[in-house]
Amino acid sequence: ELCRDVSRQCGLALRLDLDTSGPVLVGKTRKGLEALKAQLRSRDVIKDYIGLVHGSMERRCGEIRAPIDDACYTEKSVCRVDPAGRDAITVYESLEEYVGPDGEIFSLVHLRLITGRTHQIRVHLAHIGFPVVADERYARSPEALAAGRRVCPRLFLHKVRVGFCSAGAAEPLVLWSPLSNAPELTQAVRRMRKRPSG
Repeated sequence: ELCRDVSRQCGLALRLDLDTSGPVLVGKTRKGLEALKAQLRSRDVIKDYIGLVHGSMERRCGEIRAPIDDACYTEKSVCRVDPAGRDAITVYESLEEYVGPDGEIFSLVHLRLITGRTHQIRVHLAHIGFPVVADERYARSPEALAAGRRVCPRLFLHKVRVGFCSAGAAEPLVLWSPLSNAPELTQAVRRMRKRPSG
Protein backbone atom coordinates (compact mmCIF):
# COMPACT_ATOMS: atom_id res chain seq x y z
CA GLU A 1 0.00 0.00 0.00
CA LEU A 2 2.82 2.43 0.86
CA CYS A 3 4.37 1.98 -2.60
CA ARG A 4 1.15 3.37 -4.09
CA ASP A 5 0.89 6.35 -1.68
CA VAL A 6 1.93 9.40 -3.73
CA SER A 7 1.68 11.66 -0.65
CA ARG A 8 4.54 9.62 0.89
CA GLN A 9 6.60 9.61 -2.34
CA CYS A 10 5.52 6.00 -2.92
CA GLY A 11 7.77 4.88 -0.06
CA LEU A 12 10.92 6.21 -1.71
CA ALA A 13 13.59 6.64 0.97
CA LEU A 14 16.74 7.00 -1.15
CA ARG A 15 16.55 8.20 -4.72
CA LEU A 16 18.99 9.20 -7.46
CA ASP A 17 19.62 12.27 -9.57
CA LEU A 18 17.74 12.00 -12.85
CA ASP A 19 20.70 10.83 -15.00
CA THR A 20 22.40 8.70 -12.34
CA SER A 21 22.00 4.93 -12.50
CA GLY A 22 21.94 2.36 -9.71
CA PRO A 23 19.66 1.10 -6.94
CA VAL A 24 17.13 3.14 -4.98
CA LEU A 25 15.62 2.27 -1.58
CA VAL A 26 11.88 1.95 -1.13
CA GLY A 27 10.11 1.15 2.13
CA LYS A 28 7.33 -1.38 1.58
CA THR A 29 5.74 -0.58 4.94
CA ARG A 30 5.52 2.59 7.03
CA LYS A 31 7.73 0.97 9.66
CA GLY A 32 10.32 0.08 7.03
CA LEU A 33 10.25 3.56 5.50
CA GLU A 34 10.64 5.25 8.88
CA ALA A 35 13.54 2.91 9.76
CA LEU A 36 15.30 3.79 6.49
CA LYS A 37 14.75 7.52 7.01
CA ALA A 38 16.14 7.28 10.56
CA GLN A 39 19.27 5.53 9.25
CA LEU A 40 19.70 8.21 6.60
CA ARG A 41 19.40 10.97 9.22
CA SER A 42 21.98 9.27 11.45
CA ARG A 43 24.28 8.71 8.44
CA ASP A 44 24.21 4.93 8.85
CA VAL A 45 23.42 4.11 5.20
CA ILE A 46 26.36 3.25 2.93
CA LYS A 47 26.07 5.02 -0.44
CA ASP A 48 28.94 4.28 -2.85
CA TYR A 49 29.25 5.50 -6.43
CA ILE A 50 31.61 5.27 -9.38
CA GLY A 51 32.10 8.39 -11.47
CA LEU A 52 34.34 9.52 -14.31
CA VAL A 53 35.70 13.03 -13.96
CA HIS A 54 37.70 15.42 -16.11
CA GLY A 55 41.38 15.64 -15.18
CA SER A 56 44.06 13.87 -13.20
CA MET A 57 43.58 13.98 -9.44
CA GLU A 58 46.96 14.68 -7.83
CA ARG A 59 45.47 13.81 -4.45
CA ARG A 60 44.47 10.20 -5.05
CA CYS A 61 42.06 10.14 -2.11
CA GLY A 62 40.51 12.57 0.27
CA GLU A 63 37.43 14.05 1.82
CA ILE A 64 35.46 17.01 0.56
CA ARG A 65 33.78 18.95 3.35
CA ALA A 66 31.93 21.86 1.79
CA PRO A 67 28.42 23.06 2.67
CA ILE A 68 25.88 22.86 -0.15
CA ASP A 69 23.21 25.51 -0.65
CA ASP A 70 20.15 24.38 -2.61
CA ALA A 71 18.24 27.69 -2.36
CA CYS A 72 18.35 28.27 -6.13
CA TYR A 73 17.57 24.63 -7.07
CA THR A 74 13.86 25.19 -7.72
CA GLU A 75 14.55 28.09 -10.07
CA LYS A 76 17.81 27.01 -11.78
CA SER A 77 18.07 23.23 -11.11
CA VAL A 78 21.56 23.67 -9.64
CA CYS A 79 23.08 23.84 -6.18
CA ARG A 80 26.34 25.44 -5.06
CA VAL A 81 28.97 25.32 -2.39
CA ASP A 82 28.24 28.17 -0.01
CA PRO A 83 28.90 28.82 3.70
CA ALA A 84 25.14 29.34 4.16
CA GLY A 85 24.44 25.78 2.93
CA ARG A 86 23.97 22.53 4.84
CA ASP A 87 26.98 20.44 5.82
CA ALA A 88 28.02 17.96 3.14
CA ILE A 89 30.78 15.32 3.17
CA THR A 90 32.01 13.24 0.23
CA VAL A 91 34.92 10.79 0.45
CA TYR A 92 36.72 9.97 -2.80
CA GLU A 93 39.45 7.71 -4.17
CA SER A 94 40.86 7.88 -7.70
CA LEU A 95 40.97 4.30 -9.01
CA GLU A 96 42.40 4.64 -12.51
CA GLU A 97 43.28 7.26 -15.11
CA TYR A 98 42.33 7.12 -18.78
CA VAL A 99 43.13 9.06 -21.94
CA GLY A 100 40.12 10.06 -24.02
CA PRO A 101 39.85 10.29 -27.81
CA ASP A 102 41.02 13.93 -27.82
CA GLY A 103 43.99 13.23 -25.50
CA GLU A 104 42.21 14.58 -22.41
CA ILE A 105 42.89 12.78 -19.12
CA PHE A 106 39.97 11.39 -17.11
CA SER A 107 39.91 9.79 -13.66
CA LEU A 108 37.65 6.93 -12.62
CA VAL A 109 36.68 7.68 -9.03
CA HIS A 110 35.06 5.73 -6.18
CA LEU A 111 32.89 8.02 -4.06
CA ARG A 112 31.12 7.58 -0.74
CA LEU A 113 28.42 9.97 0.38
CA ILE A 114 28.43 10.56 4.12
CA THR A 115 25.62 13.09 3.82
CA GLY A 116 23.01 13.15 1.07
CA ARG A 117 22.48 16.62 -0.36
CA THR A 118 20.94 17.34 -3.75
CA HIS A 119 23.57 16.86 -6.49
CA GLN A 120 26.20 16.45 -3.75
CA ILE A 121 28.79 14.46 -5.72
CA ARG A 122 28.39 16.66 -8.78
CA VAL A 123 28.64 19.91 -6.82
CA HIS A 124 31.59 18.75 -4.73
CA LEU A 125 33.63 17.40 -7.64
CA ALA A 126 33.02 20.52 -9.73
CA HIS A 127 33.97 22.62 -6.69
CA ILE A 128 37.41 20.98 -6.43
CA GLY A 129 37.95 21.26 -10.20
CA PHE A 130 37.01 17.77 -11.40
CA PRO A 131 33.48 17.89 -12.85
CA VAL A 132 31.72 14.63 -13.69
CA VAL A 133 31.81 13.70 -17.38
CA ALA A 134 28.75 14.80 -19.40
CA ASP A 135 27.27 16.84 -16.52
CA GLU A 136 25.30 19.55 -18.27
CA ARG A 137 24.58 21.39 -15.02
CA TYR A 138 28.10 21.63 -13.58
CA ALA A 139 30.43 21.39 -16.61
CA ARG A 140 33.20 24.01 -16.73
CA SER A 141 32.14 25.16 -20.20
CA PRO A 142 30.11 24.09 -23.24
CA GLU A 143 33.37 22.83 -24.78
CA ALA A 144 34.15 20.67 -21.72
CA LEU A 145 30.60 19.28 -21.81
CA ALA A 146 31.01 18.40 -25.52
CA ALA A 147 34.40 16.75 -24.83
CA GLY A 148 32.84 14.70 -22.04
CA ARG A 149 29.96 13.62 -24.25
CA ARG A 150 32.43 12.35 -26.85
CA VAL A 151 33.57 9.95 -24.14
CA CYS A 152 30.13 9.14 -22.68
CA PRO A 153 26.72 10.30 -23.94
CA ARG A 154 25.23 10.64 -20.45
CA LEU A 155 26.24 11.65 -16.96
CA PHE A 156 28.94 9.21 -15.87
CA LEU A 157 27.72 8.50 -12.34
CA HIS A 158 26.52 5.12 -11.06
CA LYS A 159 25.59 3.98 -7.56
CA VAL A 160 27.45 0.70 -7.07
CA ARG A 161 26.57 -0.14 -3.48
CA VAL A 162 24.01 0.66 -0.82
CA GLY A 163 24.09 -0.81 2.67
CA PHE A 164 21.45 -0.49 5.38
CA CYS A 165 19.68 -2.36 8.16
CA SER A 166 16.33 -3.74 7.12
CA ALA A 167 13.56 -3.43 9.70
CA GLY A 168 13.61 -6.64 11.72
CA ALA A 169 16.72 -8.10 10.05
CA ALA A 170 19.54 -9.32 12.27
CA GLU A 171 22.33 -8.30 9.89
CA PRO A 172 22.86 -5.32 7.57
CA LEU A 173 21.94 -5.72 3.92
CA VAL A 174 24.39 -4.70 1.20
CA LEU A 175 23.11 -4.38 -2.35
CA TRP A 176 25.58 -4.27 -5.22
CA SER A 177 25.04 -2.85 -8.69
CA PRO A 178 28.30 -3.24 -10.62
CA LEU A 179 29.23 -0.75 -13.31
CA SER A 180 28.38 -3.43 -15.87
CA ASN A 181 24.71 -2.78 -15.00
CA ALA A 182 25.15 0.53 -16.86
CA PRO A 183 26.42 -0.69 -20.27
CA GLU A 184 26.86 2.80 -21.74
CA LEU A 185 29.28 3.64 -18.91
CA THR A 186 31.21 0.37 -19.27
CA GLN A 187 31.50 0.96 -23.02
CA ALA A 188 32.79 4.49 -22.42
CA VAL A 189 35.60 3.12 -20.24
CA ARG A 190 36.46 0.46 -22.83
CA ARG A 191 36.76 3.08 -25.58
CA MET A 192 39.52 4.91 -23.69
CA ARG A 193 43.04 3.73 -22.99
CA LYS A 194 44.51 3.43 -19.53
CA ARG A 195 47.06 6.08 -18.70
CA PRO A 196 50.38 4.59 -17.60
CA SER A 197 51.02 5.27 -13.91
CA GLY A 198 54.04 7.25 -12.81
